[in-house]
Amino acid sequence: METVGLFFWNKLAVLILILGAAILISRFFCRVLCPLGAFYSLFSRISLVQLEFVEGNCVECGACVRRCPTGVVPNKEFNSRECIMCLKCVDACHFSALDFSIRRPPGKRPKVKRVTSLYKS
Repeated sequence: METVGLFFWNKLAVLILILGAAILISRFFCRVLCPLGAFYSLFSRISLVQLEFVEGNCVECGACVRRCPTGVVPNKEFNSRECIMCLKCVDACHFSALDFSIRRPPGKRPKVKRVTSLYKS
């Protein structure tokens, strides 16, 4: 045991902590440790595409929250830096409250789409 040394035990402890966190927290490495994800999040507010939220269509069923791999709550923070634009929330929403579109200049509001039936056709 003496030949292993202190550095080995420190590295082993860090490995166990990261693996434990990866098991317990969804996308732990991407959300906390990845430098590329942090760099991309700087540009998420000025990207050419965006996730739109139509408040009048949302019934707060939580389907979008359950499908989001990063834990973003799209009906409350739809312009979050943690959003990776996977569009799973758009697919999960049966009430057309979320949509994916080209970013508009500030001041130009999207037209509100109303749902005429309970589910998308």
